[in-house]
Amino acid sequence: MDGKCYIKNGNIEVYAAVGGAGIGGGMETDNTGAGGEGGDVYIGGGTLKVFSDGYSDAQAIGYGWQLCPFGTDPSGSVYISSDKNTTGKYMRVAYSEDNGATYKIANKGDRSSKCHKDECILFITECDHHDNDGLSYSINSNGTHTESCKYCGYEARVAHTEPDCVCGYRKPTNTVTLNSLDGINLIVLAKGSTITLPYATGDIVAGNTVPTLYYAVTGWKDVSSNTTYEAGSDITVTADMEFTLLTDPVYSVECTETENGRISPDLSTAKAGDSVKVKVLPDTGYSVSSVTYTYIVDYDYQSSSFIYADPVQITDVDGLYQLVMPSLSGPANGIVISAAFTKDTEQSVLIIPAISGETEILGTVAADTESAMAGTLVTLTVTPAEGCSLRKIHCMTVNDAEVELTRVSDTCYTFTMPAYSVIVSADFDELSNWKMLQEKIDGAGNGATITLDGNCTAAAFITPGGR
Repeated sequence: MDGKCYIKNGNIEVYAAVGGAGIGGGMETDNTGAGGEGGDVYIGGGTLKVFSDGYSDAQAIGYGWQLCPFGTDPSGSVYISSDKNTTGKYMRVAYSEDNGATYKIANKGDRSSKCHKDECILFITECDHHDNDGLSYSINSNGTHTESCKYCGYEARVAHTEPDCVCGYRKPTNTVTLNSLDGINLIVLAKGSTITLPYATGDIVAGNTVPTLYYAVTGWKDVSSNTTYEAGSDITVTADMEFTLLTDPVYSVECTETENGRISPDLSTAKAGDSVKVKVLPDTGYSVSSVTYTYIVDYDYQSSSFIYADPVQITDVDGLYQLVMPSLSGPANGIVISAAFTKDTEQSVLIIPAISGETEILGTVAADTESAMAGTLVTLTVTPAEGCSLRKIHCMTVNDAEVELTRVSDTCYTFTMPAYSVIVSADFDELSNWKMLQEKIDGAGNGATITLDGNCTAAAFITPGGR
């Protein structure tokens, strides 16, 4: 008879007895002494050890008793590759003769004899194909190679890995050279692959200089073809290629620490010709006295310090300080903006009296304050003397600049205190008797009695619409 054994997993040890196989075969006896047939063993996983236990007539696996009649030695088969079992695993066979401790690898061609040899220990495990260079390779013409295992019968067609494949195939490569502010960078790529050019257009990059110089990325130039690409472009590599980074210089915009106020530019970097707006905010009680910028022009090696240009004044236009970034050279890496603030002080209001001759006062002008801070509203009250009227009022700064007056009424004017002291004066006219009479009549009601200088009295009866 014969037998079949399926081994799919687990750790199994089998001992063969005298006159029979350890697994998958057997012995059949009757009066005629008929022999046993061999069995088949299917191994698809796990670990299997089979011991013949030192019996010379005991077989390790899948083999009938060798003392069967008619001179036949029926043998079984050991199936250990994926096409012979249901698990899809590949198994590996090792053996040790004479119950030795050191196992040897059984190649495919050795299995039949080694698996059935007397006094042989078998050791069958899943094969990983790689121990002791088990895999061999043959390169195909369609971008693949065939790999085979000499231990277990594994064979498969596999696509090449790039650029270097384990089978020995090497896809052609190209070198891409990138010349940038960081130096020269060499990148080896498989032919036909894609590389993304670093940076993005407009990125600010720093040069390796002292002081640090800054540049705005504008693109890349292919040196061989003189073609310009945008930064960040994807390039298909078809040959050795060299690219140079294209940039425009940009300058840093920095501010010094200030006292009694703050300065804040709207740009931190700018190209030559860019407009830079600077917000200048004095603290309460302070005013802006100057806003300037400077830049590095040289380096003093003896003192190990930079030399700066003379400060350049920044013009105030309607309260906004603005400059056009110059084109700098030498070691200059940008500009440094500074501002100076002064503490505000009260300015005086000086009134010049209006007199005729030496003593006669024709009228007075009074201010609601003798001094005021710049920007304060000042009110002037005009009081003509009897028989006089205001002809004109004047308000000038001490450096002869006219101050604009706002007329509130015939006897009231206001102005905004400038940053300088002011002088206020007024011109009055003396009225004639007839004109004084006329003015009093104009201001009187019906039936009024008017006295002129105590010399005469006039009675007037005024009717509406008449004189």
